[in-house]
Amino acid sequence: MLDTLEIETTVIIGNDWGATLAWQAALLRPERFIAVSTIGVPIMGQTPVPPTQVFPRTDDALFYVHYFQDEGVAEAEFEQNLRQTLQKIYYAASGDAGPRGNGATTPNPFGMVMRNKGFLASLPILRLSLPWLSEVDLAIFEADYSKSGFRGEPNLYRNLDRNWELQTTFSGLLLDVPAQFMIGTRDTGLAIPGMKQIIEAQKSLAPQLRDPVYSDGCGHWAPQEYPDQVSNLLANFLEGVCC
Repeated sequence: MLDTLEIETTVIIGNDWGATLAWQAALLRPERFIAVSTIGVPIMGQTPVPPTQVFPRTDDALFYVHYFQDEGVAEAEFEQNLRQTLQKIYYAASGDAGPRGNGATTPNPFGMVMRNKGFLASLPILRLSLPWLSEVDLAIFEADYSKSGFRGEPNLYRNLDRNWELQTTFSGLLLDVPAQFMIGTRDTGLAIPGMKQIIEAQKSLAPQLRDPVYSDGCGHWAPQEYPDQVSNLLANFLEGVCC
């Protein structure tokens, strides 16, 4: 894309799954991507075994990544009521749903899924509108998913082990460009055991990484929940690496 646009170098920014892609782009092509800023997903080293062998499962429940592995299962559940699916996931993963960790009982859509209930059953139905998710935006998302369906998102998880195999070639490679990482203190990712340690250890993989920024009260949807803070953080970072 950079070649098509005749852009020699740029700063790459990624959020959630886009963060994973941004980390990899800057890692593999630092001469084109001269800096990287990400939200929600830290840079991580390669696990000793494929990712699906790391995530837990029991007789009664399985980690949500496992739930997405069988084609058609998540799609069928999510597409029964598109609007309610979007409302449940957006709310349950947001800072408005409540605190994370330290014994908190805030619903987490990206945790364990009961085998006999499915992904959405344990998530509360949104009764009030969210100040950062307008009815206009929600209608647009619903219309888009009514055309595309939900196959694209689970496919990312279905390819985790394949990506792990490909990443083996670059194991030990350091990301050596200026980098920035932000996450909300109520992000669902912080409920994953060991995530805080992974965040604090990022400099071993990205030596030029700035200290992580924790956005107080923010959930998983930082650009929507806290747009001004995210914009200011990015502006300051860009000013420092581009000027």
